[in-house]
Amino acid sequence: MNETILQVQVRNTEERVKDIRAEGLIPAVVYGFDLEPTAIQFDYQTFRKAFRITGKSTVMTLELNGKKLTTLVHDVQYNPLTDEFDHVDFLALDDNAPVTTTIRIRYEGLSPAEKNLQSVISKPYTAIEVSCLPTLLKKDIVIDLGVLKNFFDKVTVADLEISSEEGIKVLTSPDTVLAQANTPKGGINANADTEDDA
Repeated sequence: MNETILQVQVRNTEERVKDIRAEGLIPAVVYGFDLEPTAIQFDYQTFRKAFRITGKSTVMTLELNGKKLTTLVHDVQYNPLTDEFDHVDFLALDDNAPVTTTIRIRYEGLSPAEKNLQSVISKPYTAIEVSCLPTLLKKDIVIDLGVLKNFFDKVTVADLEISSEEGIKVLTSPDTVLAQANTPKGGINANADTEDDA
C-alpha cells in the first residue's frame, strides 16, 4: 500500500481559526497513542487530495516536526453553508497494535434480479467492523450486485474476500446480510399481472 503523507505544523491556539482558514489552512487536532493532544494545521487542498485517497478507513501519515505519525481521520467537521472542511480530528495509532474500526461498503454493478425480475435490492449496511494492524486497513470493500440473479439471492459478510484475508479479523457477524434481492412490492407476480393488463 502506498503511503499517504500529509505535512502538518503545530498550530498557535491563540490565533483565530477564522484567520487560519483565510490563509487556506485547516485547523485540526491529533491525539492518541504516545501523544498528548496537539493542535495542528495544514494546507486545505493538500488534505482534500489525501482524504480522497484514505477516507476514514485507511492510514494517513502525518509529518510533524520531522516525526511521522500513523493516524486515522477520526472526525471531520464541515461548514454548514459551504460544505468545506472546517476542522479535522486525527487519531494516532500504534503501528504494532491492532486497531478496531469500520470499513465502508461500496456497492457496484447492476443486479440481474433487479433488471430482469424487478427485484428490490436491499442494502442495509454501509460498513463492517474489523480489527487489524493499521497498515492492513482498506478504504472500502466492493460488493458486486451482479451476483444477485434470482429472488432471495444474497451477499453476507462470509462471502466477502476480506473475510478470508490473513491478518484482518472481521468483527461483524459472518451471517450478516449486506445485500439481498427481494421480491417486488406486491409479490413475485405483481409485475406479471401488470404486464397482462397492458
